[in-house]
Amino acid sequence: MFYKHFQHLIKATYYTCCGAKVGLQQTPVQQEFLLVIPHAVLIYCLKISFIPALILSLLWIIILAAELLNTAIEAIVNLTSPEIHPL
Repeated sequence: MFYKHFQHLIKATYYTCCGAKVGLQQTPVQQEFLLVIPHAVLIYCLKISFIPALILSLLWIIILAAELLNTAIEAIVNLTSPEIHPL
């Protein structure tokens, strides 16, 4: 029983890493990761307290998750309809 759950965890981790690898190849995701550097520097230099810094960081994570979700939806659409639509 434990082995089955552990095997599932290993597979889920592998699929997550593969998805992150594909996501990091997308330009918008790369831009979001580049924005985290000035984001962290500003939080440190402006000496923002913990709660506002946490809120800013959570917002960045939400934006990154939205970009990854958008990338996944685009990949699915490209699989189902490979022709380019004029929109």
